[in-house]
Amino acid sequence: MLKVQSADFNVAEPIIGDNIALMLNRVLKESEALEHIPAYLFDIVYHDGTRIGQIDLRIGSSDSLLMFGGQIGYGIDRPFRGRGYAAEACILLKK
Repeated sequence: MLKVQSADFNVAEPIIGDNIALMLNRVLKESEALEHIPAYLFDIVYHDGTRIGQIDLRIGSSDSLLMFGGQIGYGIDRPFRGRGYAAEACILLKK
């Protein structure tokens, strides 16, 4: 069963947190995305623009995505791990 919710996000501006910011890298339309669920791909950066990782947000759901994929995927580059950046990025996405 596929359930897709269309959403328009205004993410032209960085989403800025205390230690990091999220910069929209690209948007995957249904035809390009995993399980045909639109996704927003962000770079996680320091305020000076240094890229330290990425976080992806999928808008919608399917049975296989919920079981195997998830709605948020992230990765922090090895030198920057262990500092809570992934958690901060998830909180920033909530906004």
